[in-house]
Amino acid sequence: MTMRSLPLLFFAVAGRISLIAADLGPYNVVWNTTHSYGPDGPWNVVTVGVGSNSNNEPLSYIDLYPGGIWESMINTQAFCGGNDSVSCPAASAGLYDYEHSSTAIQNVSSSVGLIWQWNSQDALNLSGIAKDVVDTMVLSTQFGPFTITNSTISAVDVSQIELPDGTNYSIEVGTLSLGAPGNGLQPFEDLEGQTIPGQLANEDAISSNSFGLHIGSASLKQAGSLTYGGYDQSRVLGEVGAFDLGSGNEMLPSLLDIELGVENGTSPFGADVVSRLLWLNESFNGVQPAVINPIVPYLFMSPQTCAAIAQNLPVTFQPNIGLYTWNTTDPQYRSIVSSPSYLAFVFQNSGAGNLTIKVPFQLLNLTLEPPIVSSPQQYFPCRPFHANEGSGNYFLGRAFLQAAFIGINWGNHKWFMAQAPGPSVGAADTQEIGPNDTSINSDAISNFAATWSKDWTPLSQSSNSSSNNTSSNNASPKSIGTPKSNPSKGLPSNAKAGIGIGVSVGALAIAGFALFVYLRRRKIVAPIQENGRGAESTTDPNAVYEKEETRPVPEFGHDDVFESGGGVTYEADSGEPFHELETNGRL
Repeated sequence: MTMRSLPLLFFAVAGRISLIAADLGPYNVVWNTTHSYGPDGPWNVVTVGVGSNSNNEPLSYIDLYPGGIWESMINTQAFCGGNDSVSCPAASAGLYDYEHSSTAIQNVSSSVGLIWQWNSQDALNLSGIAKDVVDTMVLSTQFGPFTITNSTISAVDVSQIELPDGTNYSIEVGTLSLGAPGNGLQPFEDLEGQTIPGQLANEDAISSNSFGLHIGSASLKQAGSLTYGGYDQSRVLGEVGAFDLGSGNEMLPSLLDIELGVENGTSPFGADVVSRLLWLNESFNGVQPAVINPIVPYLFMSPQTCAAIAQNLPVTFQPNIGLYTWNTTDPQYRSIVSSPSYLAFVFQNSGAGNLTIKVPFQLLNLTLEPPIVSSPQQYFPCRPFHANEGSGNYFLGRAFLQAAFIGINWGNHKWFMAQAPGPSVGAADTQEIGPNDTSINSDAISNFAATWSKDWTPLSQSSNSSSNNTSSNNASPKSIGTPKSNPSKGLPSNAKAGIGIGVSVGALAIAGFALFVYLRRRKIVAPIQENGRGAESTTDPNAVYEKEETRPVPEFGHDDVFESGGGVTYEADSGEPFHELETNGRL
């Protein structure tokens, strides 16, 4: 690639010469296209040089997930206790040896380092040990290597996640900080640490303390996009949501609904759109806050929401790990994960209607590996999670961000979200984020289907009917609607027998048509309550839950989706059901 002539600045940093190009514009980070990691992915990573040896070269090259605020969280040599990558998978990603780094400054803080950020401790049952360090980091960019001096690092000696059955496993890969508010400097007791976009902006290498991120899909060989000081417009499609950061500097949009749909062809779900699958927390006035957090892997949503979605899928809930595994021998599995079907998240967008992010099911066909499971298994990444135990928020992690673009302008406390493209996205189209920008540009939303077309096989009516007919003989049926009297079981068997015996062929045809119309108008209803740990797995996600109480319905607008309390109730004046969640005053 030919590079234009650039004005350069040279400055001494801890015995080495660093090179910064003045007014270059945004810095695109180079992604590692040969390695990806799990054990719940695969997930894309970037490779970063950390620390310095006696020759002022990077001491270690370490693979990291982009995500988080302030400090990069990096596993240390102590993490594996000298064990190799077979017994300690984190060793494969690289480990940080701050004790032997000539540029490391230890004891910068009397407090402990972080093992969580953006409230990830509320989603993942985390424990660990870390300390604050500042050290040199080197990033690969389109302009060549770039050195960050006194970069803020949480050096992690221990970090474990506890599964629902009480077993623990260690986190394999650390995180690369996306920046921090204001000027991006992190004050410690005797010095100030640098964040990556903060240093770039403070040295006028970029126009603002900001970033744009799309993590892409490792399983589909789509590299991610991380830009400091701007964004790649080809990763931003259609309507762009613009929001204020939350009080904890988190990305916290409000969910209105979750839907199943198909971009083109026949739907594998029996209806083009299956909506109103979201169960809301009554304390948030008809919306459900959800933290967008690239540190965590799953879609952390209420048990009710996960089960309402799962009723439409050939999946089995595994209580010991708290996740749903795909029934890969069910013909409907292949119809869903290879077709243009998607799981859509509908967000409230400030002053511009709603914002919908579609996550194709190909991206939700992920792989569990040891130590979470004994052998690889395909899974659907919805993690039943009680939002009222902690922050009150849902969490949408890397599974969601495979299909969503996010960016933050730290200087003015604004952040952005939009639909991301599929694997056939074209060349990068890098754009700046100015210091006062409150909006960004996007490409046409039609690029969504175009960039997925090579990876989708649309279903015909005949192929989908064959798949559904075969599936119904081998797995629990997935209904589109259910009777009011028993929202989890469908029509009683004696009623079916009476119909079969007592009506004529003509009456059956009329009844069948009426039932079809009825089912098309209804949504999945799955009132549930979480079961204890270690239960048997089940093909019926409702088998581990039981019905909750019904509560009165307040008056809402026609287009509002409100769920607040327990059980199945009905939206005012519409005849349509909506869900309610019990909060028990624990927010």
